[in-house]
Amino acid sequence: MTVTANSVREDMIRLLANHFPHLIVVGESSQGTVNPKSMLLELKTMSQTAMLGGYSSRTHTFGITYPVPAGTEVAIAELHDLAEDLYELLGQVEIEGTRYRMSDLKHEVREGKLHFAMQMVMRVKRVEPQAPRMGVIEQKAVMIK
Repeated sequence: MTVTANSVREDMIRLLANHFPHLIVVGESSQGTVNPKSMLLELKTMSQTAMLGGYSSRTHTFGITYPVPAGTEVAIAELHDLAEDLYELLGQVEIEGTRYRMSDLKHEVREGKLHFAMQMVMRVKRVEPQAPRMGVIEQKAVMIK
């Protein structure tokens, strides 16, 4: 199966939703609004660098935002605890049956929101179409007297 930007996003959303069943985990939304009981996962950037042998190095940079619901008093310490849970969960993730290490994990609490960032680097191999094979040539030898 081919790993795409959307398959990586969907697997990350599924991972977070399974770990935090009390929250609604959403991806990027065109409206820019987030339900107060939700966690927003965004694929901020993705880059790809060619390597030898038909391989490429692909880097996905993700951001997670957890806004505190309006009218709810949540201590800053609780947001840092949530960040600790994310560090533990996202050390290694499984995408389409393959485990990947996350790197550059960091967080900050700003304006009553938890902002968590991370990167995933994976190698992908370009699938090249196979050239048609040549048919078999039969040879016959005859001896002349």
